Amino acid sequence: MVNPYFIIGAMIAVGGAYGYGHHVGWGDRDAEMQVEIAKKNDEAREKERELAQQLNEQSTKLSEANNVITQKQSSLDSAIRAGRLRLPSTSCVQAPQMPPLPPEIAQKKEVNLSDRFMKLLTPTEQPSQPLPKSSPKATETRPN
Repeated sequence: MVNPYFIIGAMIAVGGAYGYGHHVGWGDRDAEMQVEIAKKNDEAREKERELAQQLNEQSTKLSEANNVITQKQSSLDSAIRAGRLRLPSTSCVQAPQMPPLPPEIAQKKEVNLSDRFMKLLTPTEQPSQPLPKSSPKATETRPN
């Protein structure tokens, strides 16, 4: 049989080797992590410099564009104040003018307006029933 002191000594040796390896391995891992962290920090700082440079360029472009817009707006305002520029006013839509009366209708003293409007309509748009001719609203009197 194996001596119990030999078994206890072997267990202590194995435990000590494990403890030493664990301690040394932890230190190595810490050193590797410090190197990786430093490398990642350098990359992050370089990226920050690039983004800051791009931000400065875009800010410069934006301020130039704002300056141009402000300059145009102020020149437009001064032109409006001086009366050199007038904005067009909106107006109502103009109705088409009626054609002149034919000579045979113009000779009559009383003109039936429904006849005049019937000539404005195209043949496909004419109503199926004729308009009443004796309506007081549909007649106009013309002096001779």
